[in-house]
Formats: sequence, C-alpha cells, structure tokens
Amino acid sequence: MSRRPGLLALLLLLSAIATSAALNLAFTLPLLLLGLSLLAFSQVRWLRRWKPAGDGTLILGMTAVMAGLAFSAVNAARSGWFDALKPRPSVPVRPPAPVATRKDGDQASQKPAPKPTSQVLVIDEPGKHVADYGTSASEGAWMSGPEESLGYRYRNGLQPLKAKLLGQTSGRTIYDVVYSFDERGNRASSQPSDPLAQSLVVFLGGSFMFGEGLNDQETLPSLFSMAAGRPVVNAGMHGYGTHQAYRLLDDPVTYQKRIGDQPVDHIVYRMIGDHANRASGRYSWDRHGPCYQLSAEGKPQYQGSFLRCGKRWGFHNAASNILQTLSNSAEPFTRDMAQTWDRALTERRNQRRHFALIVGMRAKAAARGADFIVVNETLSPARTPAADGRYGCSVDQQSVDFGNGLRARGVKVLDTHQVLSLEQCYEGTWITPGDGHPSAAANRQLARVLAEELKLSPRFAQ
Repeated sequence: MSRRPGLLALLLLLSAIATSAALNLAFTLPLLLLGLSLLAFSQVRWLRRWKPAGDGTLILGMTAVMAGLAFSAVNAARSGWFDALKPRPSVPVRPPAPVATRKDGDQASQKPAPKPTSQVLVIDEPGKHVADYGTSASEGAWMSGPEESLGYRYRNGLQPLKAKLLGQTSGRTIYDVVYSFDERGNRASSQPSDPLAQSLVVFLGGSFMFGEGLNDQETLPSLFSMAAGRPVVNAGMHGYGTHQAYRLLDDPVTYQKRIGDQPVDHIVYRMIGDHANRASGRYSWDRHGPCYQLSAEGKPQYQGSFLRCGKRWGFHNAASNILQTLSNSAEPFTRDMAQTWDRALTERRNQRRHFALIVGMRAKAAARGADFIVVNETLSPARTPAADGRYGCSVDQQSVDFGNGLRARGVKVLDTHQVLSLEQCYEGTWITPGDGHPSAAANRQLARVLAEELKLSPRFAQ
C-alpha cells in the first residue's frame, strides 16, 4: 500500500511530460496531470510522516489542478470549442414578396436581385510554394552551418530558381517569377552598359531588398541601377536581419566574397521593424546566424553563431528562451501570453542592439569610403483587402521614431511613408496582393527618390 501512491504519482508525472512533448501543450493537460501527480505523491507514507511537507505537496497539487482546469477552459474558449454551445440567433422567416402584376392581369417578369458592388479581390490565406524555391526542387541551393559567416546563403553561380506561390485554399496564383543569381551568390540585378567604369552601390537587407515575389528587373537595386545608371550589388536575402547586414561589412573575408574589389561609394540598407528581433537570434531558420552582443561601451561584438554565443545565459536570456518555447505552444492563450511577455522582456534590449548595429554600419561604410543610407519601411499596408476592396494602411510610428533616433546620430534615413502615397497604399499599389512584400511599383518609386537623394551627396555629383 505504501508504494502505490508513489507509483501512481510517477506514472502521472511521466504522462504529463509525454503529453507536453507529443501534443506541444504546456498549461492545460500537462499541468492538470502534474497536479494529480502531486496529489498522489502527498499520500506517500514517508512524506505524510512529515506533516508540513505532506500538506505543502497537497496544496501545490490542488493549485496545479485548479490552474490546469482554468487554463484548459480559457484555451478551449480561445480555440472556439464552446462556440457550438452558444445559442444561434433565430432568423425570422419572411413571407415571399408579392408578385407584381400588369394592369391587364398578366404576371410581370421579376428582375433578378442586383449583385453586390463590393467584392473581396484577395482572400487572406497562407501560401504554398509549388516551383523550385521553397520546395524540395531547390535542395542544395542553400549553404548553411556554423562555418558560414552569415549563417546561410545561396551557392555561388547558382542556376535560376522558379518561384511560384499559390493560395493554399483558393489555388490562385499569387506570384510566378524567377530568381537569378550572380557568380558570388547575390541576386542578379539589371546593370548599366559599362558597370566596371563606375563605383558600386551595395544594397543590404532581407526579403524586401532581395525582391521576394518579383522578377530580377523589378527589385529595388535593379530599378535603382536603371534610374541612376550605376552598377549595383543586391546582397539582400530571405530572412536576413540587421546582424547579417552588419556582419557583411564587419568581416573582411565575407565582404570580399560577396562584393569583391570594385570601389563602393554608397551602401543602402533596407530596414523593417522585425530585423531587431532577428538580430536577437530568436528564429529557428537562423540558428547559425552571426551573434552580436553589446560591450559596456555599447559597441557590437561578434560572439560566433547564435548556437555558440553567450546569448543563452543569464536571467533575461533564459527567461526569453522559455517564453520563446511557450510562444510555439498549441494552446492559443498560452501562445499569445508568452509572445506578449517575451516582447516586454526583450524589446528594449533588441532595439538597443538594432540601433547599435545600424550606427555601426554607417561607421563601417565610412571606413570603406562609402556613404550610408537607410530605407526605413514606415508604411504598413495590409496584404489583403477588406470587403470594400480597399487595403488597410497606416504609418508605423515606432519605425518613424526609430528613424528619427538614427538621424540624431548622423545616419541618413529615407522613410517610405514620405515617398509612397497613402491613397495608393489604400488601393494596394505598393504590395504584392496576398503576399505582402513590396511591389515593383513601390520599388520603382523608391528607386527614383533614392537616386535623387544620393545625387545630393558631393561624392555622387563628382
């Protein structure tokens, strides 16, 4: 008898662990099983001999059971499990409308009801890659690992990749394009007729700079090259953040491999708000990415890859790692709560690192004799329209404030909301509908203004 409660407690504890691992749950069934395990353990004979320990274990078990029930109810409600229990509003049955008749007694023909004028042009749905990019057909196109200074990259001299994205529900084509590459693994760009006669303009960033969902000639670097008549290098890459842009300028070996020996007189970095989070190493696709920590003087210091650097140690980093794990939970309430707490815990630190890396890029560019400018994505359009066909569109004030902080440190910044009209944003002009990345029209307008902005530089005018 004395061993049965202990055996039951052990089985319940193992069940809690197995449930958490197999179902990706945290505070529902696993917490409930853990509470039952503690209740069973409180009845073990040797523990009951020490009354404070037995009573404490009993209280902990009851608390865990009640918390598990509460979390289960909240998460079930968030998942819509209780919707079927809600009474449905009764819809009154209207009698059929009287049929109009002519004066001569003949029945008049009824006109069909007018069709609604508003129509949703694009539904909000996940996309599915069906060509080379994003499928097994592109296996081998990437190089990734701790030996890669940027974490991952395209291979040198890679053959063009077809990129076709379909709506997973509707099956409609969101985009159907081709990604081409140069001999250094950069995205191929349009070039002037004599590109070696002039200094380069280097473009850095993530998928916005790479040109996700666009053909080679529609990216910002290509359109800038055509507008300014300058040779360009598009070193943007899907999923890159501030840390990769800085690393490319910080590491001479990586810079030589991606840019080469040709003189560079301008470096352009295209920034989105999420780059601050990417530089903290929180995303699974970038576990080999370059890790930078700030020194006591606030300077970025390279610590190796995210898997090797010290970002995982200390209270804040340990708490952030736990919250990031919970943010992937299958429990919707738990997931939202973890994401909220993680943002509150890490946002200030991420922003400080983000800021220091960009200011550092300006210094690295100056050391190479190049001017530096940031294209700051301050305009936030919705990727799908509302029922009236109009797209939600707003100016991200946090990004505006961040850009102003960079300007105060002498960094040249071009805010996109100052270039792209809000009215055309409502019409969906500046994005690829259903995808959300910038459109060719947005890049064309930005390229014109960017070319004019750089012409103001004395170096550009020479």
